[in-house]
Amino acid sequence: MIKKLFSNRQVFHCCVQKTASQWFKYILGLEEVLNAAKLSAFYPYGESFDRSDNIFTSKSYSPFPKNTLISPIYIDYETFSNLPKPKDYRAFFVTRDPRDILVSWYFSAKFSHGKDGYLNHYITDLQKIDSVEEGLIYSIQALDNFGLWRTMKNWHSQANTDQEITVRFEDLTGGEQVKHWQSLFEFLDIELPSSSLESILSRYNFEYWSKGRKQGEEDKASHMRKGISGDWKNYFTPLVAEKFQQIVSSFPKYHQAHQYLG
Repeated sequence: MIKKLFSNRQVFHCCVQKTASQWFKYILGLEEVLNAAKLSAFYPYGESFDRSDNIFTSKSYSPFPKNTLISPIYIDYETFSNLPKPKDYRAFFVTRDPRDILVSWYFSAKFSHGKDGYLNHYITDLQKIDSVEEGLIYSIQALDNFGLWRTMKNWHSQANTDQEITVRFEDLTGGEQVKHWQSLFEFLDIELPSSSLESILSRYNFEYWSKGRKQGEEDKASHMRKGISGDWKNYFTPLVAEKFQQIVSSFPKYHQAHQYLG
């Protein structure tokens, strides 16, 4: 098949917090990946970005440089759909079990995340809450306040599958991650040999980023706290589950995510 040539091509890595966004950014920014993509890396959150705004609906986005791989961009689907984009663009949105997002965000905000614009008052509040159960209930509402749950929902219900897809954190970090990364790269038109991809994922794994800890070995003070899926089961009390279900009951049954709502 002969590929069409365009004067501008962009790839967007879209996400919410606690979906390994910085890991994705690092992998996608490697020279061999960018060379395979024939793109340059672009990080959208420079010093001029106002993080006191709702990060998912910020109006400070402007047309991104041509022929770039933009990673990461925390953005809801409506805002993304209104971004200036070239004809030949691709976008993927990383989703994750929202229960694990909740638990990961709680520990991050309370123990390891520095003060950062829109997060500041949530961090201050959580540091005053001793009970994990109360902290998780507070976090459910906090994530609702700044639009994380809504952002997940509208991506899955509205994304155009011709140029936009959702991918699962669990697939891209699990036992068959090479296969899922290969599928993602094929969609993004990144022609990287499977041997190179396997080598990259083997080198830059959880043990590398956590400076020697194995997945499942917890360090609450680390931004790379535990590195596993399903950790929510260790923290969901009946009351947390009840409050959580009230928030996510309207989630669409998308991309196997109905299993998240059981």
